[in-house]
Amino acid sequence: MKALTKIFLLLGIITLSSCEKYWWQGACEYASKTRTNFYCEHQSSSDCKGSSYNDVSFHDGETCSDVGYSTKSSSAGITEWVSPSGKSHPGYASTFKNSSTSSTNGTSCSLDNYSGPTTDVQSASFCKSAFLYKCQGNSAGVTSSCTTYKQFQDMTPGLPTCSYCN
Repeated sequence: MKALTKIFLLLGIITLSSCEKYWWQGACEYASKTRTNFYCEHQSSSDCKGSSYNDVSFHDGETCSDVGYSTKSSSAGITEWVSPSGKSHPGYASTFKNSSTSSTNGTSCSLDNYSGPTTDVQSASFCKSAFLYKCQGNSAGVTSSCTTYKQFQDMTPGLPTCSYCN
């Protein structure tokens, strides 16, 4: 009887450990509407939902690492996976890797064309948003992003000017 109990216990452990890696159904990739923030979470397809702030792409049966998000980041009890290049870059196999929006004159609004400040990631994200909004002809978005960037500038001596806010 003891041998049978040990066998069932061993089978239970093997079953649980083999299911642990894929307890979710796939990788849910998030991209902000301005394409300045990218991350991935392991979720079911029904939990992978976009919002007014994010677009999503579900990768059935894949892990976030499979999509190119190999750096684990946890805060406030939420585990996210980000690109090794940081949250402002999509994963190497991302649905959003060639993502850009078009300007009002038809040219690409890719962040590859951004030439503003980058040293402070948090404040730079608002300058990048201003760049994208300006490229798309969205003056309300430019004003909002620049107002926040200006607040960062007021609190941080030496923070460079965002040329997209002029």
